[in-house]
Amino acid sequence: MGTVYLADDVTGTYVAVKMIKPELVRHEDGAISARFRREIAALRRLGRRCTAALLDADPDGDPPYLVVEYIDGLALSQAVRRDGPLRGAALEEVAVGVAAALEHIHGQGIAHRDLKPANVLLGPHGPRVIDFGIAVLAGRDTRITATGQLWGTPAVHGAGTTPRGAGH
Repeated sequence: MGTVYLADDVTGTYVAVKMIKPELVRHEDGAISARFRREIAALRRLGRRCTAALLDADPDGDPPYLVVEYIDGLALSQAVRRDGPLRGAALEEVAVGVAAALEHIHGQGIAHRDLKPANVLLGPHGPRVIDFGIAVLAGRDTRITATGQLWGTPAVHGAGTTPRGAGH
């Protein structure tokens, strides 16, 4: 849906900029724009406690974009690929950190819907959950996927949620 870039702002601080691909915005029926607005709303609700804090956003920009703080660290998937499975205190720190993040996320009325190792950054202040692109927010229209439509990461979908053979 979008591309994420590393940039530095006017103060020299690194930030992450997510831009929606212009060709998607031009040829869409409004679903992608609605998802992007929901992602921005989710980040606004969360603050910086368990994710990369939203610094700026323009869902009507050309192209639409959002700017979040840069988290200096590997994704959990990269760390495991590089170093092997987590063990002992490192495993406990990540497990407790992700559980605390999910408690905060759910407490704000948000369902992430794409939690996977690639969406957990191992930052200097503990794990941070990122990428709320397909999240749903309580109190809003939660029908954002049509019957038979597949969003998220097929390899990590729960049993029974993925059509036979999809993504495998």
